[in-house]
Amino acid sequence: VATNGGAAVVASAEVAKRNSSKEASDADLQAFLDQQNHDDGDFSAADVQRMQTAFRRFKVPDSMDLHRDSVVGLLDYLGHVLTSVEIVHPIIKEITSYDYLDFDEFLSFMSRFVPREKEEFGSVFHKYDEDSSGSIEVPELRKLLLDLGFIPLHGMIQEALAAADRSG
Repeated sequence: VATNGGAAVVASAEVAKRNSSKEASDADLQAFLDQQNHDDGDFSAADVQRMQTAFRRFKVPDSMDLHRDSVVGLLDYLGHVLTSVEIVHPIIKEITSYDYLDFDEFLSFMSRFVPREKEEFGSVFHKYDEDSSGSIEVPELRKLLLDLGFIPLHGMIQEALAAADRSG
């Protein structure tokens, strides 16, 4: 049973992504969950470095800017799950009226996006917590994973629940 609203959703999606790509380790998953539990809105130096590396990968060639249409792909690359254009583009509009963001604007975007994503995780959690118990049970988690587009294998569900429980 996972009792942390957002952690169950995040852990489920991250375990599913990891199992489909086999690129991340348990330490990566734990680091991601630990980051999700931070409410201070500040990014560690390692977070900023990781975002800067990813930003360079997605920026316009021979430019220092990222096109707004590349932000969703960058967020996916960084491991974010709820990255729809409907969430992303309004936040970009809060930052700039232009179609391009420099890295400082991207950091500003991220400082607004991460809390918004956490709100979405909470909404998703409450949607799938059908019995309003404050926890996600295995049948509820199966439905959540299916709706996120993942095939919920028994081992994956158990791994996600264990990770969410470890992270609080």
